[in-house]
Amino acid sequence: KNGGVMDALFTLESTLTSLAKADQRFESDIEELNIIIGNVQDLQRKVKLNMDSTMSDHEYNELDTTRKRIDALVRKYRVSGIQELLIKKAVVEQQVERLQNREAELAMLKDDQIRRATVLAAYGEELHQKRIQATRIIEDSFKDYLDRVDLPKAKMKLEWAATGPRAYGTYKPLFLFAANPGSTLEPLHKVASGGEQSRVKLALKAVLGLHASLSTQIFDEIDTGISGSTAEKVGTLMRELSKKQQIIAITHLPQVASKAFVHWKVSKHQQNDTTYSTVHVLDKKERTQEIARILSGELVTVAAKKQAESLLNDH
Repeated sequence: KNGGVMDALFTLESTLTSLAKADQRFESDIEELNIIIGNVQDLQRKVKLNMDSTMSDHEYNELDTTRKRIDALVRKYRVSGIQELLIKKAVVEQQVERLQNREAELAMLKDDQIRRATVLAAYGEELHQKRIQATRIIEDSFKDYLDRVDLPKAKMKLEWAATGPRAYGTYKPLFLFAANPGSTLEPLHKVASGGEQSRVKLALKAVLGLHASLSTQIFDEIDTGISGSTAEKVGTLMRELSKKQQIIAITHLPQVASKAFVHWKVSKHQQNDTTYSTVHVLDKKERTQEIARILSGELVTVAAKKQAESLLNDH
């Protein structure tokens, strides 16, 4: 039927036009198809005008040329005829629609990303402002704890640097420190000695522990780099902190260890190429012996035992 053929040709032209927007290679097919459509329309008119007359050789040749062009188009798209061509057209239209939907989905995801980034930035700023308020509270009591760890002249300041979104917020803390009067505040990790860093960490943990209402704090050799009277002050501070929260301290300093209420000794031994760690709770006699060993080494002297007893009896 002529109407069916023309409908199919016009449908195919529409599909090729859509494809040509994405791929210019289809433009030549559109031109070829338009020629075919024009020839078929001419043929329709001639058939209507000459329904009763015999087709001339010229008209036959034109019709045959049109048929050949249609056949070529069918072969190009590897279909058996108009019906399969229509099926292929439907498949192509679905692909185009999916592509358009994908672009729309991508645009929607980008909008959602912007929205979430805006919300994240707002939460990050809210958290930052709360931290600034908490910093003021901490700084008020931090000075007192610096005195108690034998840093009476030290100054400490906490600043914040913007970093963009991270796991712990959009700003990172920068601890500035000066150990002596007249010194410029500089980053703690650059200017503080090992002992100073240990004491600052202890003072900071003490302040944070009290304000955060922590039930337990673990100090793993936080007294590194100190000795003598400074170690005595650090041990005393730990003992006072233990009245409000549980303190677990790993130490090799007798001044610190002697301040504890309970002592555990951690030992390592090897068996069958495997290393094991054991924890033993010390009784009163063992506590004295262990403190003395820390004081004098493996060969425990009488003087070391007396000094250990003196340290333990101070409390």
